[in-house]
This record gives sequence, structure tokens and C-alpha cells, in this order.
Amino acid sequence: MTDYATLLFEETTKASCMRAKVGCILLDADGKVLSKGYNIGKCSGNNCPAYLDGKNSCHTIHAEQVAVARCHDLTKAKIIMVTKIPCEKCRKLITDLGLFTIIIGD
Repeated sequence: MTDYATLLFEETTKASCMRAKVGCILLDADGKVLSKGYNIGKCSGNNCPAYLDGKNSCHTIHAEQVAVARCHDLTKAKIIMVTKIPCEKCRKLITDLGLFTIIIGD
């Protein structure tokens, strides 16, 4: 049996964003992992604009976007698991793809 929580949290350790470490996996109807993703920040050290000014000036590629981009067959994707509540743009992406969402962590 697949330990999805472990897979998700392994993805968070790869995240390069300073503000949030997010992991995401896409599954098919049988629970097979189709793709994984983590948020990819463009910040280095303390140079993250959103970190410094506290505004929504972040240019991070979200974990959900990465997992969707890495999926070779989105027609098979049925479930998305993520470690944080998705933002408005990611919720729209998830809704447009018709995915059932499971949040573990947030």
C-alpha cells in the first residue's frame, strides 16, 4: 500500500520557496501516482520579494502547477493531494481538470 502522506512530505523537502514548502501528487482512479510536484521559488537566501515586503509579489511556481505539468496523461488524473490549501488560481486549475482534492497538512 502506498503511503501518500510520506510521498507528499518528501516533495515538500524539495521546495525552494522560503515562505511555504508545498508538496503535491496526482493519482489515477486506482490510486497510482501519475506525477509529483513541489513549489519552485525564484528566491535565494533572503532575497524573496514576498518574504521581504510581505506582499503578494511572489513568483513561485506552485506545487499543483508543477504536478499537472509533469503528468503525461491528464485524462487519467482523478485525485490531487496537496499539503496546503490551494490558492484561487490553483483551485480553478483543479476544478477545470475535474479533480477530487485531498488536503493533508494545512
